[in-house]
Amino acid sequence: MAAFGPAGLWLVKFAAMCWLVAGWALLSDRNAAVFLGLFAAVTLTVTVHNAVLVLG
Repeated sequence: MAAFGPAGLWLVKFAAMCWLVAGWALLSDRNAAVFLGLFAAVTLTVTVHNAVLVLG
């Protein structure tokens, strides 16, 4: 946020969404499920890390 502000955050979120949709669309059902699970795990890890930084 300090370097790029809200526009940078929006760009990162948009790129992640595009990557997620592309992976979901291009992979087989089983691989897409694994891909979405890994994406969810990374998102949860980042969220917990940020919460620890803000609250701790």
